[in-house]
Amino acid sequence: MSISYPYKFSDWYGYDKDCAPLIGYPVTATNYSKPAFACYQSTSSATVYLTASNPVANSTIAYSNSGGTTFQGVGNWGVNVLGTQSNFRMTVGSNGVITLWQAC
Repeated sequence: MSISYPYKFSDWYGYDKDCAPLIGYPVTATNYSKPAFACYQSTSSATVYLTASNPVANSTIAYSNSGGTTFQGVGNWGVNVLGTQSNFRMTVGSNGVITLWQAC
């Protein structure tokens, strides 16, 4: 679609005004058997992309790619928000929904 000046309202039809960029954080490469095991682990090799900078359980979605097309795997992961190792733990359920987000 070409846009000509002046802009017409129809040029913006279908534009997603609520679209927000995903926020990337270093994440553990390992999926741990229990959430507590994900704390204080190395996060240098992978990134998780979240739909919120302040994640909320059962509301935030986690993706394994920056385009938001692949959900993070189901399981328990460590996330580095503040330092050099995982200082938050998250549990990801089906469809990338974070079911637990908790400081270590």
